[in-house]
Amino acid sequence: MADAVKSLACILLLTAAGHAVAMTDPTLPPAALRAALVAPDAGASAPAPAPRLRLQGLRPGQSALIDGRLRRVGERWGSHQLLRVEAQAAWLRDAEGRMLRLSLLPATEPRP
Repeated sequence: MADAVKSLACILLLTAAGHAVAMTDPTLPPAALRAALVAPDAGASAPAPAPRLRLQGLRPGQSALIDGRLRRVGERWGSHQLLRVEAQAAWLRDAEGRMLRLSLLPATEPRP
């Protein structure tokens, strides 16, 4: 029992003496990168990326399951309109009039 008390007293004295080292999270990015992410350059005003839509299912010619909601051809939501549903993709138009193709499968490069 006396040894336990002596050990505890030694630990408390070492901690109180200022020998403890502050520990940092090893999964954090370096401080310089964190500072750049928190306070970007004032001159740079990059637009925020548009939210990514996710195609989850298709009924060609009729509807598409997009972000968990069933959307019918011609339906408008937010800044998008579902224009066409094909066997492997759905075509949308955004607020700026751009055509967007959502595919069930990721695009692949042909192998030689």
